[in-house]
Amino acid sequence: MSNSKIFAILVMVTVIFGGQMAYAAGPNGTPAEATATFQETLIANAPIITERLGQALDKVGEWVETTEDFAVEQTPYLVQEILYWGIARPGFRVGVGMFFLTVAVLWSFVSHRKREDLKNMPGDFGDFMRAMRFAVPAITTLIGVLTVMVNIMDVLMPIVAPRLYLIEYFRHLAG
Repeated sequence: MSNSKIFAILVMVTVIFGGQMAYAAGPNGTPAEATATFQETLIANAPIITERLGQALDKVGEWVETTEDFAVEQTPYLVQEILYWGIARPGFRVGVGMFFLTVAVLWSFVSHRKREDLKNMPGDFGDFMRAMRFAVPAITTLIGVLTVMVNIMDVLMPIVAPRLYLIEYFRHLAG
């Protein structure tokens, strides 16, 4: 290892740990050659290095304790939020399915009330509206029933079996 690399390491170690280092100055105040070896510098600065490492380890220990306390404190809230989200996410889809079922019922009700007007409509528009009288409720009912049926079990699982839901949730997260 060249003298310049050794000098750079010594300067870095002594600056980081606040120790002393002696060197001979070259032209323009640049370091010429280190007068102490790396080992000598480490030995000379051992008490300072040990003290700083101890302080750093104390800070890391405090951080770990704080983080652990925070994690223990927040775990019940996290579980509660996972369960709420497990209900809300498929619950929204069930709501969409219920919307489609509501549209089917309303369309059927309105078209039944207007059936006489639909019978008297002439031309292609009348034919189209008479076809829609049956097609819209059939299609929206199918979409609504399928959406509700596919998602209702996903809504019920966190309500009925929350621990089983959490096990499945964390198993899914693990891969």
